[in-house]
Amino acid sequence: MTDMTKTDKKCPHCGAPLAQDASFCTRCTATLAQRRVIALPRAGHRRSRWLLLAAVIAATAAAVVLWLSRPGGTPPEDTAGKEDAAQAAADPYLAACQTYYTGADGREYHVFTAVTPSIEGRTDPVGYRSELIPAGGTVDFPATVMVEDAVTQDYAAEDFAALLDNWDVSVTAPEGVSRVKLWDAEEETPESPALLYRRLRADPTCTHNEVVWTLRMKSGDVLRLTMTVEFEEQQALRITPEDAPLETAQELQALLDRLAEEYNADTSITVELPDVTYDAPVSVGCAVTLKGSGTAFAAPVTVTPLSDTERCHAYVRFSEASFEGDGSGTGVTARAPTYLENCRVTGWDVGALAVNGGWVYLHGGYIGGNGVGARYDSAYSNSYTYTIRRIDFLNNTTALELLCLPPNSYAALDDCRFRGNGTDVYNPGGYRIEVNNGTEVALPAGRDAAA
Repeated sequence: MTDMTKTDKKCPHCGAPLAQDASFCTRCTATLAQRRVIALPRAGHRRSRWLLLAAVIAATAAAVVLWLSRPGGTPPEDTAGKEDAAQAAADPYLAACQTYYTGADGREYHVFTAVTPSIEGRTDPVGYRSELIPAGGTVDFPATVMVEDAVTQDYAAEDFAALLDNWDVSVTAPEGVSRVKLWDAEEETPESPALLYRRLRADPTCTHNEVVWTLRMKSGDVLRLTMTVEFEEQQALRITPEDAPLETAQELQALLDRLAEEYNADTSITVELPDVTYDAPVSVGCAVTLKGSGTAFAAPVTVTPLSDTERCHAYVRFSEASFEGDGSGTGVTARAPTYLENCRVTGWDVGALAVNGGWVYLHGGYIGGNGVGARYDSAYSNSYTYTIRRIDFLNNTTALELLCLPPNSYAALDDCRFRGNGTDVYNPGGYRIEVNNGTEVALPAGRDAAA
């Protein structure tokens, strides 16, 4: 241990005594080195969203007509319904994806397309969705029809279904444009409040599609709801040690700071790290993949809050890297969605920590010799998954702590090994735990057990 009793050097942030050659504070982890500014290679230009003014005007007029002359009678008098109508008139996609319908039972229903279940717990009308997809990649998500009571806004799919005769869903696309795929998701459907449920899969060639739901009522009325989806290949930027200096934590920090200034999540950024050990704290404030090659982080790493764009979720991905502590501190603190793929996390008081706004995706790798291997203490995040896959939790005091998870979430341990830990899983909130594919784990009894 470094002797700090014979120095007057103190941390400018928290006042803790420091060794003369210290590059970061062991108490608050603040870096003491000056950050550098560097130039970056440029990614390709971004394309703007396709939206024709004429279509907007026409659809706005259609929204007004829809509101005034929809099947089943006059609009409900509740304030929420009037606000929805005003929004629909201003947005042609919202106008096309929803309607209000007075059923034969005299009840007013709000029927709309959506992307649900939503991780935020909301179910809002979705008439337009646009995403950027990495080259060669795909995306998939639920595509649903929801029904609410127009006055109370309670789900009302079961009552509305009694008024429905039959339905179908189709996909249209311009000539030469690939179509998205829709398929049943039987294992998800029973858990969803949706009236109709499909999963949608797309690749970057599905540049413009319309998903049209047609509902034929027993009364003879026909309702049509349209959700427009657009996808595009994501621009990519790759940075290697030949492009920018990356030998020290200060140089890496300078690069990350510049990336945060110049790019958002619309650009897929990969930084290839050299075979070095970074011995000062690193703060990651941009959406980026950090790919190691014998790379080690020997000081705390913090992923700060990130902002999504309209077309991309923002996240940080560490791949093939080691996080090597001295028995104190936290290896990786995630305040935004963070992937640890095929990484080693060893020698920390807390190896990986997810706090509010963040999440830690664990996929392949080793977490061992920590006080707590991985701790989840996050009540919300704009992206998270339930699965922890192919992780060896070995010789931790506590391997996995589930202190706080987002609503309705759980932990699924897939092909994991828990050996030599004081406690395999600490689960004071009693969250559900699924054990899959040969996972070896000792689950606690009582309140800490899986639901």
